[in-house]
Amino acid sequence: MYCQALDHDLAFQGGGKPRMRLISVRFGNVLASNGSVVPNSKAQIEGRWPGDGHAPDMVRYFMTIREACDLVLTAANHALTPARPDVSVYVLNMGQPVKIVELAERMIRLSGLEPGHDIEIVFSGMRPGERLNEILFASEEPAIGIGVAGIMAAKAQ
Repeated sequence: MYCQALDHDLAFQGGGKPRMRLISVRFGNVLASNGSVVPNSKAQIEGRWPGDGHAPDMVRYFMTIREACDLVLTAANHALTPARPDVSVYVLNMGQPVKIVELAERMIRLSGLEPGHDIEIVFSGMRPGERLNEILFASEEPAIGIGVAGIMAAKAQ
């Protein structure tokens, strides 16, 4: 929010072109990145440790490393165009969220094992501050199109 306010001040003071932009991107879980659910689940499967599902109804959005890089580059390029100085938060359209437990079960099966038989999925509960569902856009910042396929922006208030 602080960066959005500074970006707004730079973009609209004096009516001239801002000297710099302060933008941000919102990521889903980046598959195969450090700390991602996929490498962690893979290690649990290889060690035949019980999988940690946190909560049975927990869902998350996922994106590839390439999609994450494309989002950053597209956002930076778009922010330099004079067409939309009011846009400072970019979000990739990541499709439908995926249930974490379904992802874990699929990974177990792809490893040639059977969930619940070869490897248990244990629900440890959510950590403090964790949500069942990711929120990409707050109710006071609706999604807006920016004219770039697959990328949206949050309309700052």
